[in-house]
Amino acid sequence: MTAYSKRQLKALDRISKKISDAESHLAKIEDSVPDKRHLVPHNMKLLRTSSLF
Repeated sequence: MTAYSKRQLKALDRISKKISDAESHLAKIEDSVPDKRHLVPHNMKLLRTSSLF
């Protein structure tokens, strides 16, 4: 394997690790934030009409 190929593999490994870290970070954020969609003003009309049924 050439030195260039080794550098490319190392770079790809670093990129894949950063992607993996970002995905796990986003998953933690999504898990920790409660679902507050019903408090958003643009959903209030939808909430009122859906509660009628």
